[in-house]
Amino acid sequence: MRSALSLLVLGVTFGSTLVPTAGQDLNLKSIRTVDRSVTNKDTWKMKGNINDPSLTIVPAIGQTGLTVELQDAATDPLNTVAFAASDCRVPAHGRRATCKIRGARVSIKTSRRPKVKTPKTVHAKSYNSTGGYYSVTGTFRGLTFLENPVVSPLTAALRINGSVLSDTLTSCYDLARKSGRNTISHCEPGPPAPTPTWTEQTTAGARRWSSIASSSDGTNLAAVNRDRLNFPIQDGNIWTSTDAGATWTA
Repeated sequence: MRSALSLLVLGVTFGSTLVPTAGQDLNLKSIRTVDRSVTNKDTWKMKGNINDPSLTIVPAIGQTGLTVELQDAATDPLNTVAFAASDCRVPAHGRRATCKIRGARVSIKTSRRPKVKTPKTVHAKSYNSTGGYYSVTGTFRGLTFLENPVVSPLTAALRINGSVLSDTLTSCYDLARKSGRNTISHCEPGPPAPTPTWTEQTTAGARRWSSIASSSDGTNLAAVNRDRLNFPIQDGNIWTSTDAGATWTA
């Protein structure tokens, strides 16, 4: 569900050119979302590992805090949670960080080298990585997703001390529920998401289109034509195309 409260400012921050420290990498095992029909009842969880040869992430969280963002297929933010340094508990030994605020909890702690399944179709970034490792889990409750419905694949991004670690899970499916009021989506590592391509269509001629809507693959289009001089229709007519704009029907 879309919330009246927008956190797009944080979304812009995640979309910047910040890069992680050399060798740092987030590799998620799963993301699960529950989109409920009741306001402020949506939830999501993530689980995975962080590669960090220098093991500096936990100390950095203790100094600067942590921001976590869930993004949809268009990398639009679904939920953004910011933990201040005071929200995170980091023991003196510096091997784990636990960040908590109302409705949200993230745990990051040192771990052994993770065991990663490697089917041929799975794209993983760190099978041959070396160095230090953290396990990471996060649970977020009592929220309202900023987009409805939730469209996969899903991405989780962590901002730590000016660097952004992110991972996109592309093997996604919905879990059936008899009530029909909750939509549960589960994502795991899979092949890279295809990059959509657009091809210019000129056979329909030039029009002064406005209020254009498109399907994700660009095949189905809807637009309002406001060109009275060059096209014999009244202003405001809605036209549709089912062949990527090659032909249009009023």
